[in-house]
Amino acid sequence: LKWNSNSEITQSAIEAIFKIPKTANTMSLMSSKISDDSKELWHVQMFPSSSTHAKIRFRISSQSGGSSTSDIKDSSHFVDSDIMDNSLINIAIQKSSSGHDIETIHTYDLLVGKSTGGKITFLNSKSFTIDGDSESTANNNFITGSEGSHLFFTNDFTGSVAQIKSWSTPLS
Repeated sequence: LKWNSNSEITQSAIEAIFKIPKTANTMSLMSSKISDDSKELWHVQMFPSSSTHAKIRFRISSQSGGSSTSDIKDSSHFVDSDIMDNSLINIAIQKSSSGHDIETIHTYDLLVGKSTGGKITFLNSKSFTIDGDSESTANNNFITGSEGSHLFFTNDFTGSVAQIKSWSTPLS
């Protein structure tokens, strides 16, 4: 999938609905990798923390051209929720600050919602800020997206995914 491949219009948010069964496995939900798929610019992963709870982690590489998965250390962000029960789980990431200047401060959000009976019964979110003065490379890795890169969904994933959406403006 193309992600921010046009410098005139960039996507601020991306969301998908996941159905995650009980598992002991760490799974990749979303990631943006460079063209040869050897390094990641950013990723979203799920880590089981109990039989029904899992942590969702959103990380952005601070290295130019991305990092190997194990080397992404900066901007690690967790949401721990009761999601491994085959319910529909909305997971979205977004750059909630405006503009595309990598040298300014940008705020990133991880949003996790659980749908029960057609309604989102809980919503959990976490935010972190990247200072463009000292970490402009991390901002660039999210903002520049898939130009010469690849956007992956459900790599190393067992379950279902639906309704992949992206927005050019942040979700409110």
